[in-house]
Amino acid sequence: MKKICRAKRHPVIGIIGVILCLIPLLLMLGTGSVASIMTGRLLIDYLLPAELFYLILPGMVMMVYEAFRQKRCRRLLLVILVMAIVALAGCQLTAVWTGLATGQHPAEGAAWYLVIILLAVYDFAAVAAPAAGIYMLIGGRKDSQ
Repeated sequence: MKKICRAKRHPVIGIIGVILCLIPLLLMLGTGSVASIMTGRLLIDYLLPAELFYLILPGMVMMVYEAFRQKRCRRLLLVILVMAIVALAGCQLTAVWTGLATGQHPAEGAAWYLVIILLAVYDFAAVAAPAAGIYMLIGGRKDSQ
């Protein structure tokens, strides 16, 4: 029986995922640069990637799907996806449980630092996801299994 050769599929889902993850980052840098130029001070909304999680999450899921389809960078993208979800959920839950979200307690102390650290971890994952997706799309390391 003759083996049928499949044509190489284009990674459209992965490309769309990278674009979805880049939109909040580009908006953050764009609005931050305009505000910084207008005020003369450095102003960047580091909360914007968390506020636009509804764009980042589907983008990350699309990149993970493409990574499994291509058998490239699967663990890296899965770790970034889980890290983003856990960090953002932990940040929000900590803010709600400690009363920082409602304003019952002032923004100070260990709870405040924990919220900021978790938000920084989420922002790191939001930046790392499109970078890892681009690495996967340009032919990054093939997973062995």
